Amino acid sequence: MDGAVTLTINQACQYTGLSRSFLYKLFDSGTLKRLKAGKRALVFKKDLDLYLLSLWEASE
Repeated sequence: MDGAVTLTINQACQYTGLSRSFLYKLFDSGTLKRLKAGKRALVFKKDLDLYLLSLWEASE
């Protein structure tokens, strides 16, 4: 996962510690963008990093 540009939904859950259902809520609200590659849903790792950083900055 370290050098990956995109992550599957399961990988994104492991990477962030967020639940699958919460990630889908973020997709539905437009907070995160989901990519489709065939049947596979992917998310950019940098988008996850930016989202997590925004949470950290909001908590300060």
